Amino acid sequence: MVGIPPEFNASNSFDLDGNITDYSWDFGDGTTGSGEITIHTYTSNG
Repeated sequence: MVGIPPEFNASNSFDLDGNITDYSWDFGDGTTGSGEITIHTYTSNG
């Protein structure tokens, strides 16, 4: 999906022991993100 920014959405995630306090994303291309919902644009095929 090079050049098309997909949405990464964890809004349906839950923690059986309590509340989720942090969201961390590793996009696999050397970049990361945070937040319950985020977008990321890949610049090359992988």
